[in-house]
Amino acid sequence: MLAFALIAAVAIAGVLIGVSATGSSGTKSPSKALAGAAVTQQLFAGIPQNGLELGSPNAPVTMVEFADPACPYCMQYAVNTLPVIVQRYVRTGQVRLLYNGLEFVGPASDPALRAIQAAAAQNKGWNVLDLLYRNQGDERTSWASTSLLRSVGASVPGLDGAKMMQDMSAPQTTAAIRAAAQQGSAAGIHSTPSFLVGRTGTTLQPLQIQSLDVGAFAPTIDQLLSQ
Repeated sequence: MLAFALIAAVAIAGVLIGVSATGSSGTKSPSKALAGAAVTQQLFAGIPQNGLELGSPNAPVTMVEFADPACPYCMQYAVNTLPVIVQRYVRTGQVRLLYNGLEFVGPASDPALRAIQAAAAQNKGWNVLDLLYRNQGDERTSWASTSLLRSVGASVPGLDGAKMMQDMSAPQTTAAIRAAAQQGSAAGIHSTPSFLVGRTGTTLQPLQIQSLDVGAFAPTIDQLLSQ
């Protein structure tokens, strides 16, 4: 009887352990969405992207941004000012934006920029760029970890995140980063974010601004649109 009781107890314990294991691994709680994913998707939804160009190719005004994804000032512009410019000028077909990524701020600059360029090959670079800014860490740290980049890739609808990760080390990605650096050097860019602006098809000029508020951009853009 004692032996039977022990066997029964062990069997019951085994069933309970099995139920516990099923509950912990078979029914996983859903992972939390990456911060800003819904905002980013809504911001760029329906706007054409071609590489790191955003907006209609027929827009009368073009503005080029030189920025580092690890730059905190670039993040401030991206989160606070860019959405207004997108809604007011890009979505209405008046301005086309181009992003030239640079890497010099910190250890996160290179992997973040490679992810942006790799996503740009799928015409999702602006989504990845925006999500990285919204999840930016301390510029002195390696916050653009493989885990974060995978989460970013998985948070952009229509983006093949696995291909993005694979293409980060592709020769064309390295070439695109070098080309952007050369353009920045040729334009005399010494700080980020910096901007060039002008009528599409003409030689773009440096945009002289004293702040990153939308009010610093609007007068020049409006003047160019009136020409």
